[in-house]
Amino acid sequence: FALAAAAWLIGAEALIVGSVIVTVIVGRREFASQSRRILLSNMPELSEDARRTGT
Repeated sequence: FALAAAAWLIGAEALIVGSVIVTVIVGRREFASQSRRILLSNMPELSEDARRTGT
């Protein structure tokens, strides 16, 4: 987020664009990664009791 914050020196529009770009990059690295996909594919299914109680 330092790059987006540095864009603040250029102006409000650059700050908004920089923040959006950084957020998209971080989101893709967090939620669209191959590592996450592999981890989720190896997770066991929850039983009905676990789904109901949330444990």
